[in-house]
Amino acid sequence: KKPSSAGSILSLEKFSLPLIGHMPVTSQMNILGTIALLLVALTALMVFLDATARSQSATYVTVAAQMQYHTQRLAKAAGLAARGQPTAFPQVQDSRDEFASYLKILQEGGFAFGVDVPSAATTEELKSRLDELAQRWPESSKSASAILAARNDLVALAQNIAQVRVGAEEMAAGSQELTSL
Repeated sequence: KKPSSAGSILSLEKFSLPLIGHMPVTSQMNILGTIALLLVALTALMVFLDATARSQSATYVTVAAQMQYHTQRLAKAAGLAARGQPTAFPQVQDSRDEFASYLKILQEGGFAFGVDVPSAATTEELKSRLDELAQRWPESSKSASAILAARNDLVALAQNIAQVRVGAEEMAAGSQELTSL
């Protein structure tokens, strides 16, 4: 059975809010409006903090992926540069510099991919891994720098080896001709 509209109006008149029900309706509305605004502001703050944390986490993942890429690129380019291939030297320099920059960002914090991030060393495990990487990096950087410093010599050596190969092939062809005569 449905209650009559007069009965529901009576039950609403008897209802009062806890703590503020004794106040006038305008005061109750002001208090409830203030609480609603505080809750909206709190929600906005939580959304902002969550977005910031997610953005920083995504940036750390991107930095780590870029470091892995530059490690592989540095290894490949260093091998080619050591054989005197001129196109490999800019890759060696770029990957060396980028890796060092990303390592510094992870250790100290900084600006990467449009996001300002704090240091990634938030736990002891992360700090120890970054410290270990920082201890090993100078030797790799020094090796890359040595290859870059020897660029002219390595390119000249590669050209000399190519000339020797051409000369050796010509001598082999001439030797075969003499043998057949």
